[in-house]
Amino acid sequence: MELNTGSPFKGAALEKLVCFLNDCGLRYDERVEYSICLTENNKIAATGSLDGVVLKCVAVSSAFRSEGLAAKIISELVNEAGRRGHFHLFLFTKPENQELFDDLGFYPVVKTDQVLLMENKKQGIEQFVASVKNLTQLPGQPAPL
Repeated sequence: MELNTGSPFKGAALEKLVCFLNDCGLRYDERVEYSICLTENNKIAATGSLDGVVLKCVAVSSAFRSEGLAAKIISELVNEAGRRGHFHLFLFTKPENQELFDDLGFYPVVKTDQVLLMENKKQGIEQFVASVKNLTQLPGQPAPL
């Protein structure tokens, strides 16, 4: 299995990635900053992308499921995010993928019938909101009610 990276991909490599995602029922997001693809025999087996602190466009070909490729993709993206100074990460996925991402160290934040937002820091959003509530009055701002 070969690992290819792009910041982001362009030209034929991008076209190939877009087609792969479409075949997996996903759309490529033009805002991605970095993508990786695991390929075998020049065909994409798995992919994932990074947009700031958000992991997106993560997909594994049905021919390669149960081979741990999702874990490899997530690990590579988390490492790249760390190199970029991003440590509190988020991902959007379908609710039926929750168990997979639970096993990869992500925790649910909010879920609807069609989308699930997860983070890699347990109760990270809750802790952030609590810290904001505990801030003292900022200079020039009205006193809290």
